[in-house]
Amino acid sequence: MSDNPTGMENFLISETIERTVVFSSSNDDDHNGEQVPSLQVGNYGGYDENGEEVEAEEHWEGDHQEEDYQDEEQHEDAQEEVQEEEHQEEEQHEKEIREEIQEEEYQEEEAQEGEHEEVHREEVHEDENQEEIQEEEHQEEGQEEEPHEEEHQEESQEDGHEEEEQQEDVQEEIVEEEHQEEQQQEEEHQEEGQEEDHEDDQHQEEEHHEEEHQEEQQNEEAEAEETQEEEQHEEAQEEVQEEENHKEEHQEDVNEEEIQEEDHHEEEHQEEGQDEEHDDDRHQGEEENQGETQDEAQHEEAEEDENNEENQEEEHQEETQEETQGEEHQDEETEEEHRDEENQEEEQHEEAQEEVQEEENQEKAQDEEHQESQEEQEHQEEAQEEEHQEEEHQEEAQEEHEEIQEEEEQQEEEHQMEEEHTEEENQGEAEEESHEETQEEEHQEEQQQEEDQHEQTQEDEEQKEEETEEEHVEEENQEEAQDDVQEEENQEGEHQEETEEQHREEENQEEEQHEEAEEEVQEEENQQGENQEEAQEEENQEEEHEEEEHQEESQDDVQEEEHQEEEHNEEESQACEKEEEQHIKIDDEEKQEEQENQEESQEEHQQEHNEEKKEEEKKVHLVVEFSRVTKETKQPDATTTKDVLNYIDASMDVVKGCLKVGAFVVPELAPILLAAAGMAGFVQGFLKLVPDDTPDPVDEKMKELEKSLQELEKQMNARFNDLKSFITEVEFTIEITNEASTLHKYMRDILKYRTPESIQNFRSAYERNSPLMLTYSLLSLLEQRSTNPLVMAMDAEKIKLKSTFKKWEDSINGVIGQLLFIEAFASGLFKNKNLYNSERILERSARVSLLFKKIKEEYEKDESYWDEVKDFFEKYITTHTGLTNQQKAQEVAQKLETYLTSDAFHVCVFNFATPHYDYTYHCPNKKTQMISWWNKGMCNAFIYRSRKANQMKETEFEKTKNDVNNCREGKLTLPWTALMQNMIPEQLLKNNLVRGDGLVFLVENERCAFIEIANCPGKWKGPGYWELVVLNVSVVTVHDYLKKKVLLVSLP
Repeated sequence: MSDNPTGMENFLISETIERTVVFSSSNDDDHNGEQVPSLQVGNYGGYDENGEEVEAEEHWEGDHQEEDYQDEEQHEDAQEEVQEEEHQEEEQHEKEIREEIQEEEYQEEEAQEGEHEEVHREEVHEDENQEEIQEEEHQEEGQEEEPHEEEHQEESQEDGHEEEEQQEDVQEEIVEEEHQEEQQQEEEHQEEGQEEDHEDDQHQEEEHHEEEHQEEQQNEEAEAEETQEEEQHEEAQEEVQEEENHKEEHQEDVNEEEIQEEDHHEEEHQEEGQDEEHDDDRHQGEEENQGETQDEAQHEEAEEDENNEENQEEEHQEETQEETQGEEHQDEETEEEHRDEENQEEEQHEEAQEEVQEEENQEKAQDEEHQESQEEQEHQEEAQEEEHQEEEHQEEAQEEHEEIQEEEEQQEEEHQMEEEHTEEENQGEAEEESHEETQEEEHQEEQQQEEDQHEQTQEDEEQKEEETEEEHVEEENQEEAQDDVQEEENQEGEHQEETEEQHREEENQEEEQHEEAEEEVQEEENQQGENQEEAQEEENQEEEHEEEEHQEESQDDVQEEEHQEEEHNEEESQACEKEEEQHIKIDDEEKQEEQENQEESQEEHQQEHNEEKKEEEKKVHLVVEFSRVTKETKQPDATTTKDVLNYIDASMDVVKGCLKVGAFVVPELAPILLAAAGMAGFVQGFLKLVPDDTPDPVDEKMKELEKSLQELEKQMNARFNDLKSFITEVEFTIEITNEASTLHKYMRDILKYRTPESIQNFRSAYERNSPLMLTYSLLSLLEQRSTNPLVMAMDAEKIKLKSTFKKWEDSINGVIGQLLFIEAFASGLFKNKNLYNSERILERSARVSLLFKKIKEEYEKDESYWDEVKDFFEKYITTHTGLTNQQKAQEVAQKLETYLTSDAFHVCVFNFATPHYDYTYHCPNKKTQMISWWNKGMCNAFIYRSRKANQMKETEFEKTKNDVNNCREGKLTLPWTALMQNMIPEQLLKNNLVRGDGLVFLVENERCAFIEIANCPGKWKGPGYWELVVLNVSVVTVHDYLKKKVLLVSLP
């Protein structure tokens, strides 16, 4: 907290039972040297949000505890925002640290692999050098021994046999020595390779252990973070519940006050002519209440030192009873702000959970990739070992072969020895080259694998960047949409202010005209009073009596005519504008005639004594006429009363149609948006001019419309109360429905009361949460499967049902339709009938329809229902033996209609029968498309499902129908044995009379077969066609009943 320039250096904030804030000064005296008392904060100065200085004011607890409560909530909200920002910064910092650690580990692994490759190359190079040195030494030894042997042969030609034996012994010794040296070298080379492999394995195991340890640490950290977040979320929920309980108690008190105030307002409304006196009394009562509150505050201050907590509870009860309408409005605003903040907190918490889940998924993917790479490396090492073993086996075989050749070639000439030696050298070089090539290939494969892994990591990073960019673009689009909406609302507010000023000017003009008319009426009354005084002196009592009777009769006639005119106007309010104009002209002419007759009667009967009563009636009639004419002539946009009645009738028709469904229907609302806007424009332009005791057709129609809307709202609320149990995890969805219901109630208040207060309440609620913004929020929830209540409800069901899907689809479309109607009403009330926002809601509703269609197609592919149908069908057939075939087929079809699937069905039930004599069928996909029970439950029954019928064209249905109808007379022949077994394959299918890729069923007509359809809308015989056919019988003695069969052909 910054320093306070008035001398208070800091604020000590604490929460008490009433959550009040107490401040104290670090110094006992202020700048003036006076001791600062310890007060509860009301409006004590400091700095506002813009950094400007605010003067201090002293208020006691009884006056501004509501402001203290708002300050506390703002401070708590600020603390929560700071904590959330710190939590987000910590999460971001942890992410950066994790990424840096992963990059360092990846770099270390690459460095270690490079070092390992260099060491392996050096060792191979050293082995190659040693082999070359050994070969050179072996060649030098051979060259030195050759001349020695030649000299020895020349000197010992005489003892050739002995020398040859010695040479053979020497050669064998040399070969054995060379063979031993080569074996030693090979053993050393194998040991070195084993040591290297062992070192590599140890290194890999160490790396694997380190990686596992790191993964365990990361998992533990993630679990710790999740537990912390869950604890924080639970604490936040507990706090929210406590606050909601407190608010509910507060709202109950407020509702009682509102009821009392409404009763009080009704009494005020009934008392005509006493408004000014009531205002004075109310003003005096408020002053007395203020004086009482001051006395109570002083008394409470004296008792604060003894028991602060008890006094605070008493003060809170007294203050809640003395709150005004303005404070109630502030309470509502603070509650709504708190709801918005809770919604934001929930959204942020959900976003944090989604980020954690994404991180976990990424870590899992990385772990899987790492495991795959390790497995690939292991497979490569195993392949290398196998290749190495094969090479060793080849070398051993070659060595054995060389030994045999050497033994055979020892007896040959020296030239052959030299050729063999050269051949051995060439073979060694070839082996070395092949070994080098294999090593190079392995090295290239490893490099390629590393490059592939690097590319995969880059692709993953690019995908992450694209996802973040897409999220950023979506956020920007949402922000732009919000900015556009705010700009539109600002423009609407400006336009509304202008229209209000115009309406005020018009009202002032109307009031002036009304006052002028009243003055004229008063002048006429005065003149008539003078004339009456003169007539009283001249006329006799007999004439006065006759004139009174005549006046009474004329008054009755005038009243009857007026009543007939009103009824005539009400009946013709539903006619078109041309007829209305004609009737208005006729009414004007009749009224002019009546006025002329009245003027004549006034001139003739100026001397009558009861002239005052007649003039009073004329005054009331003039006021009614003036109000009606002003309604018809002073409407904005030239809207007449007849137009308003037409608007209300159109709205009433649509609302009554929606009552049958129990929700608003968007397609039916679209044509009457202008009617709703025109009706609201009438309310804004002309609130109320007709006196309360006169009939007003517009008022009666609006009240009737308000009652219909109330009934529709009750039906929608009842439906959502049934569905709330399914969306406990998506509380924001409930919040949207509550906001829409609140706007709907304020709209009904306008239709019921038509007062400036009702319009202002609707305006404030509309500005906080406009229908367009609520539609955007609802659409964003529906586009994500994790927050879509329809998807959540469907996923919770093992067997997907139509009723669940339709219930949610109708409910969500009903909310959108409700928002659309409210927006159209607001466009007429505030925006001069500008339907821009209404059109945007219509566009979003179209997107919702496409989304629901896509989701429905996904669930229709689910086949889990088929197993349940098998169990149900068997139990039903065996337990419902007392029903007719028709009843059984219909009830089974009704059961099939409940499943959400794209399959279409034929259900057939017929009496006991013998197969191949009484019935036969052909179904190539019987195992997957047909469920049948033969001669069980005192009947035969089967269900056939068509997988493609609902997606096939109309021409396929027509062709099947024509094929069956062509078989009705004499196309089929009954064999002389009366067997039906071969009729389908040999007559129907072989001659291509019907299609055979679905079901072909033939049964005797006497078996009383009843066929029912299910889930095939628009087709009265379902996914195929059936008809009675008459067979061609060559045997004369055959019974007639054998000639008639029922042929059913179903689509695949």
